[in-house]
Amino acid sequence: MTGPFRPPTGAGRRLHRLAWVALATLFAVLACAALLGWLPFFFVPGYTPQTMTTITSQRTTHCIGRYLITLPSNFELSTGGWGDIELYYGLDKDFERVYATVKPGHYTNEQFWDEVNKRRFALRDKTNDQTKGSMLLHGEQIDATSALLRRLSDELHALSIKSEVHVLVGSRYVTLEQESYSKDENNISFRNADPAPAEARLKMIASKLLPYQNAERAKPGFCMQGVLFDVGQDDESASFRFRTKDMGDLVLNVSYHAVTGQPRLGPLERKQQGFARYAQIRSLAATLRERRTSLGGASAEEVLLKTTRSPIHQFFYIERRDDQPRTLDRPYFGITLKTGMMYQVSIRPGQEPPPTEGNAYYHPQDHAIVHPESDSSLSDEQALKLWDEVVASVRKR
Repeated sequence: MTGPFRPPTGAGRRLHRLAWVALATLFAVLACAALLGWLPFFFVPGYTPQTMTTITSQRTTHCIGRYLITLPSNFELSTGGWGDIELYYGLDKDFERVYATVKPGHYTNEQFWDEVNKRRFALRDKTNDQTKGSMLLHGEQIDATSALLRRLSDELHALSIKSEVHVLVGSRYVTLEQESYSKDENNISFRNADPAPAEARLKMIASKLLPYQNAERAKPGFCMQGVLFDVGQDDESASFRFRTKDMGDLVLNVSYHAVTGQPRLGPLERKQQGFARYAQIRSLAATLRERRTSLGGASAEEVLLKTTRSPIHQFFYIERRDDQPRTLDRPYFGITLKTGMMYQVSIRPGQEPPPTEGNAYYHPQDHAIVHPESDSSLSDEQALKLWDEVVASVRKR
């Protein structure tokens, strides 16, 4: 979002907005508490929404790194955010990190180059406050489907250089980025470093990326949204965020950090320790289920929670958990399902906003209809059934 939410004016609306802000804050606390294990051990009667939602019977299989997950066909992977994927080279304190992003949708060669040139011209026309020169330091076409852009890290300073490689992989637009800088022993002073090693790595990665059409038939390696990243990385991290258009309040997220991402304590132990310190949260949430189970062929711990007062949210979490060392082929990852979440529906440019219903309102800065947090669109029974199906579907490619 580019600015604060501003529902229609009026005293009633203002009070209503304040109430929703308070509830949103409450759930934020609960979400953090759930992750840290600060929630109680009791059950409340099953929740059923006023209007029941029908979950489609059709299913689609997606790549999640080196694993597969099968979801209802209306679940779509959201990509395009900066650094959806992080590739690590080296596992010590001097490791190098490459940020990768797969833009949503499909691109023709002409559309790809149009976007590359837009980026190049936008950087060229921006001025850095420190150097008084252009943000763009260098640009080159590598080959028919890739380009390199070298730029300063931000508009205010000239402390580091960032190199971007834009590459068309099949019909997918991928951006790769690495920063070049040197620092003192205290990790405080930064200055520009030679970008040649970073750019050589980015070009190597771009040359090895492969497209795939079918997640179940993709070659070995880390995959996301139609692109295979088998590029010599030592560790890999990504966030796979799935949402639906007809159940906008649902968010399913896979947090994947293969080798070095596993927390010291698992969900059950975090909960046990936190509950002893934060027993006052007892009245705000209920535990639907907690257990040791499995996820994708490895031991896992699961905690399923819900709020006990409106807005009703389900917060389900499972995390791979065992004492075996993590590797690229035995990665750490966790899955979260949250319901009743705020969401927005974008309006096409130039189109007038439609009338809103209930608590929804128009947000002019984003030209979108915002739907605040609300009671879950799924009953407890539906959420549990969907969750168990999703967890059981996770398997190694």
